[in-house]
Amino acid sequence: MREPDLIIRGIPIHVDCNITADEVKKLVNEEIDMLSKQKFPLASIRIFQNDGKLMIQALAKIKRLRRITGYLSSIDNFNDAKKAELNARVAHIDPGKNA
Repeated sequence: MREPDLIIRGIPIHVDCNITADEVKKLVNEEIDMLSKQKFPLASIRIFQNDGKLMIQALAKIKRLRRITGYLSSIDNFNDAKKAELNARVAHIDPGKNA
């Protein structure tokens, strides 16, 4: 991906249309405020035009969750015993076969 056009509040912004920097800042700040209330972890924002309409695309940071003995969480939240259990897991499927 190319370098961002701006970085606002630590989030890379890509602008693919003709709008002023002030308009970009206003739109981005509104988007960040709205998504932060929903606890949406932003990775970047892209502003572009589609059929004459201004579009804002917010991309999220995706965090992989794992399930160990009924607990669904990210690995960094597991204690040492859960991490050991995760490392000792055995795959019970043949990756060469389709289910």
